[in-house]
Order: sequence, then structure tokens, then C-alpha cells
Amino acid sequence: MLTGRRFMLKSPTVAVDAQRTVLIMPVGAILTVTSDTSTEKRMIEVMWEQRKLAMFGSDLVERGEENFHTLLPPPVFQIHKKFVNYCRMTSMPPSSAESRHPSGLLK
Repeated sequence: MLTGRRFMLKSPTVAVDAQRTVLIMPVGAILTVTSDTSTEKRMIEVMWEQRKLAMFGSDLVERGEENFHTLLPPPVFQIHKKFVNYCRMTSMPPSSAESRHPSGLLK
């Protein structure tokens, strides 16, 4: 049973959407298995970037990695908060502080 498991693709893999359009899934795509069955025989349903797709389960297992770690960028509100605090400390208006921010996050 693959339902609920997430995989990151290690090599390009074929999937189809509801209109039966063939898509080449890129390396690094993160797929979540939503169903072990599909309207097509021997295929499973997956979600990728809020799109429901169907692909062969064997392709996903062979070309995907289940135990992966992704680094998420810091949330935007944290960067904004640091920037506002920096402007307050330096007494600079945000427009001039933006180009001189020491962390380089706002370039």
C-alpha cells in the first residue's frame, strides 16, 4: 500500500493527467500517493503541485526516493521581521537599508 507516502523522483518519469495528457515529471518532483488505484489499469493516483495525476506504481517505486529531506526556505514573514528590526536599529528608511542589509537576504 503506497497511499499517503511521499516520493521524490531521482530520474524523469512519465505521468498522465485527467485529460490523458502525458507529462514528463522532472527530477526532484515531490509526489504524494493519494490512491493505490486509478481509472487506468495498473496505475496509481498521485498529487504533484495540486494536480491529480496517474502513473505506474512500479515507476514511482523504482525512480523515486521515499526517505528524502528537503530544505525549506525561511518563511517570508521571518525575513520581513528581521528587515524591519534592522531598519529600526540603523534608523535607515527601508529603501536605503535594502541594498545594505548584512545578511544579504533582501538582495
